[in-house]
Amino acid sequence: MPALTLEGRLICASGAAYAIDGRMKVLVPDPKDLYLEGVGFLHDPVVALAGDDSIDGCLIGPTTQGIILAFRGTMPFDINQPPSVHDWIGDFHAEPIQIDGFPGCVHAGFGGAFTALWPRIDLALRALIPAAPKDCPILVTGHSKGGAMAALAAWKIKQTPDLPPPKVVTFAAAKPADADFQTAYQAAGIDHVRYEYNIDIVPHLPLSDQGFFEVLRKFPLDALDWFRDLLVEVERFDYRPVGTLRYIKADGEIVNDSDQLRRQRDQTLAFQVLSGHFAQIAANHSIGCGSGYMRAVAPSGVCPSVIA
Repeated sequence: MPALTLEGRLICASGAAYAIDGRMKVLVPDPKDLYLEGVGFLHDPVVALAGDDSIDGCLIGPTTQGIILAFRGTMPFDINQPPSVHDWIGDFHAEPIQIDGFPGCVHAGFGGAFTALWPRIDLALRALIPAAPKDCPILVTGHSKGGAMAALAAWKIKQTPDLPPPKVVTFAAAKPADADFQTAYQAAGIDHVRYEYNIDIVPHLPLSDQGFFEVLRKFPLDALDWFRDLLVEVERFDYRPVGTLRYIKADGEIVNDSDQLRRQRDQTLAFQVLSGHFAQIAANHSIGCGSGYMRAVAPSGVCPSVIA
């Protein structure tokens, strides 16, 4: 059955997007996959693909609450699968670049992926909009890389007068662009909520000289080669998050953004990194059944109760 809340449906859409199989140009959900059912699509969504080995993907489909765009996040890493390797290389292609129609500079990998996908997305939207209810929003979502691309899509939609307004909900989104983009995005009044879960590092990436990294700099790490390399990288970037933060604490409580929260969030993540708790940090990035994200935004109606 569909999730009971909009946020629940959109986290399911973000999960369902991982079933896009570029080799077959279709959506191939696992038989045990609950996410597609949890979205509540009125009919099978359109699959948009682009990039080398079809590494960039998006689901577009109607629901009773709006037309959903769900961007696929980065594929699970598999050294034996070239599409997976290419996808990860794109994430690390973090040079700030300018793209026509976007203020400031955007992440080169995310920007290139979005630019390649947009013509296919635009075509699918224009086919679906005539049959959609009046004043139906475009619901834009994604997890990880998909969350960063969702912000770029929302900006493009907002700047296109004949498209319905975007409403954005992202999960564990990486930072899509720089401070100039953030300023313009916030000023545009785009309805965007971003969910982040306790000690998930991806929403802090690419690293910038602020937040979590600012905490790390207070420790005597200059003798470590990896830290000196990070300092060089950070000087090249000024990436910022967009939207309104809704932070999921370790106990599942969802809290609003505040200066105190940011300090606690950054300090906790820095401590976990310095303590070498990388397996837990990676696990906290998941949006699947049993994850902190799913338990918080879709505590019932999607996952089996023994897991949820």
